[in-house]
Amino acid sequence: MPRLGSFLMSICIGCLFLCFPELTHAQVRLFLVSDVHSDPEFIVRSAPQIDVLAQRFLRENPFGQIVVLVLGDFTSVTPYTRRGFGSHFLQVLHFFSRWRDYTVLFVPGNHDALDWAIEREIGPDLFLRQMDDFHGWGVHVLAANMNGKVEDVQRTVQPSYDLVGARGTRVLGLALEQLVSRSNLSQRMADNMFTIHSYETALQQQLVRAYADGVKNLVLAVHDGFDVVSTLGAQVKRVAQSRGINIAVVAAADDHDVHTINADGTLYLDAGSKGRFTMADLREDGTYLSKSAIHYGIPGDHEKRIEEGVELELVTATSGVPHVMLGELARRWDSWQQDTKTQLDRVLGFTKKGFQATKKALMDGPNDLGSLFAETLSHWTRNQPWYDSSVPVVSFFNSSSYSYEKPIPRGPISELLLRTVIPHIDAAAVYQVSGRELKELYFSLRDAHPGCKKKGFTPQTSFNFRYRNKKIEIFHSSRWQEVEDDGQYFLAVDGFLARHQDGGAWRIEEWVKIFNSRLPQGEVIFQDLLVDTFPGIVSLFEEGKLGFTVQREVQRRAVLAKWASRGEEKKTKFVRGSSSRRCESVNAGLF
Repeated sequence: MPRLGSFLMSICIGCLFLCFPELTHAQVRLFLVSDVHSDPEFIVRSAPQIDVLAQRFLRENPFGQIVVLVLGDFTSVTPYTRRGFGSHFLQVLHFFSRWRDYTVLFVPGNHDALDWAIEREIGPDLFLRQMDDFHGWGVHVLAANMNGKVEDVQRTVQPSYDLVGARGTRVLGLALEQLVSRSNLSQRMADNMFTIHSYETALQQQLVRAYADGVKNLVLAVHDGFDVVSTLGAQVKRVAQSRGINIAVVAAADDHDVHTINADGTLYLDAGSKGRFTMADLREDGTYLSKSAIHYGIPGDHEKRIEEGVELELVTATSGVPHVMLGELARRWDSWQQDTKTQLDRVLGFTKKGFQATKKALMDGPNDLGSLFAETLSHWTRNQPWYDSSVPVVSFFNSSSYSYEKPIPRGPISELLLRTVIPHIDAAAVYQVSGRELKELYFSLRDAHPGCKKKGFTPQTSFNFRYRNKKIEIFHSSRWQEVEDDGQYFLAVDGFLARHQDGGAWRIEEWVKIFNSRLPQGEVIFQDLLVDTFPGIVSLFEEGKLGFTVQREVQRRAVLAKWASRGEEKKTKFVRGSSSRRCESVNAGLF
């Protein structure tokens, strides 16, 4: 009898919507996900939460539509995903699209398959393979500013998607405007697959098309920071309103933050990162339901947000039973993780003293650990067939590339440790530069932010480089020499500096100008170089075998640190240059 009752109820509901077709335009539930970066929390906790909330909504709204809007960087390289190219995480999207029949929309970020592009044996093929998988799974890739040049991109990437559950409502996606410069793709690789246009150009075209198609509401989804996207949304709104189009939702990503702003009928959202996601509902007419936006966070988020003075509802638990398939995906991931950890736990070397430096310590100033990373680059350079021993080698390591928040203890150095402290597989590169260019690169890096308010660019340098008495000197041919403007030098830099000029606040024009004017002498995946070389460099350093100059430099740094701890010579003076304010330390030293 219960089955008969359900059957009769289904017939009644079907007849009702046949008689009143306007009721078939049920509301839409949006789940916004961004910047997961292959965090296991998403598979274990967030995906089941989304599924439970979606199924509950569909029980209450049988003709409703579930939309999982992924705003890029769903996967990225971690020690655990490097071997499998993030495929385990993408299976969650396959489940949502094929098993649950949810609408899955994907806006390209600067990670995902592009993280593996630097691996020369893979190149851009993985990106094309991912596009092909999305097409087969029914995942809609939205990027109105991306024009495909090959079949896999052309047939998969589309500018927008029209919602079924909300009349006249269109989701418009935009890939990151600086997608190429902020990914591991070279410009040459990208040019063979697609071109990226500006936001302005794409939006002008799409607003004309939306007006012609009778669109009444737009959901704008962009893989860019909240400040950029909210400003963009406000600009688009003025133009769209003049054509009778409402901007219902503006969704941002990339900055890993959480925001909710309701401004004049438009909901501005930023879903956060890792295991976080945001849920919001749209009415039948495409406008958003007031106060429907709820941010689902991770443990500790609620307290953190209160401390920051941000009023957000962050939920960390949902009752309900997730689909058995999600449980199977979680078990597979755990098995994969344990198997990979066994391989990554292999010991590569030992450190007798350990390193007390954390990410913050490296950002605060030159540090022996940072210099050892730079020395690893110098060592690789000197062992290349194109290396000319008459040309001095200098290496810069950007503190932002280091991601460890606790000291490295004395004892074994494992592969897992090295792939954790430097989590990116960026291509470290060596360039030949003049002395004048070397000075310009160093000063622009050191002084990237006036007043030294932002320390992320703190340059860590090889031990044979120093700035002293307002002069840049390099130890070469057994003596310290001042850098000559017309001299030639090899400069080895980590991938963040070589290729990841991230635009906006992280862009250094001098670096872009110089490095765009030439090809590197050589490139190497920095993570792999660390695994192969760094433990040996540490051993030589601790045994005092890196050379007399290194030991003297270490001693000098120790003295300066001791002075600083006593409060001596710590004051900072600002020197007005010809074009910007520069921050100089008075302690005669390394900056």
